[in-house]
Amino acid sequence: MPLFFWLLDTAIINSYLILKKSGINISYKDFRIQLVWDLIKVGLEENQPHISDTWSQVDKLTKQFKFIEVDPSKK
Repeated sequence: MPLFFWLLDTAIINSYLILKKSGINISYKDFRIQLVWDLIKVGLEENQPHISDTWSQVDKLTKQFKFIEVDPSKK
């Protein structure tokens, strides 16, 4: 299992480095936060039958935690 997480972390770091090379100025922390929220959105879109329950859970989470929206075009 540690190998899986190492490979996953390596893929995330490589993705971040590729994004930085393309000229977008974003911190690594903000990149990871945006990645997590994007994956949550994709997961919600794939599970349409339970979407109302899941969206209410996401709304509760966003109210409970500080939600940071990253604008990659800002420098």
